[in-house]
Amino acid sequence: MMEGEFTIGLIVAFLAYLRLLQSPVRNFSRVISIVQQSAAAFERITEISETQPEISDNGNAIELPAIKKKIQFKSVDFAYDETVPVLGNLNLTMKFGQVTALVGSSGAEKIDHHEPIDPIL
Repeated sequence: MMEGEFTIGLIVAFLAYLRLLQSPVRNFSRVISIVQQSAAAFERITEISETQPEISDNGNAIELPAIKKKIQFKSVDFAYDETVPVLGNLNLTMKFGQVTALVGSSGAEKIDHHEPIDPIL
């Protein structure tokens, strides 16, 4: 510019073009990062899917029939030990294809020992 070869307009135009190029270059960089993360995830998924389970069915195991109607629990009690009941008198029917969950805060008791459970269906 000092020697007169570049005009102020040419420098402003050059900087404007650089500014226009900045966003596509940044986006391309993000895409490359996502592709690298995806490749690492794919390798891990492949590794896990090819892992042979350590536990297998007994040679004379019976094939259970597919569930077609419902699963029903009647008066089910459960405890990790006899002094700490977890489930008491649980009655629950789950229809085929229905999602059923027993939820609560992590570490909190899911059941009041004086009230029967009311599952979300």
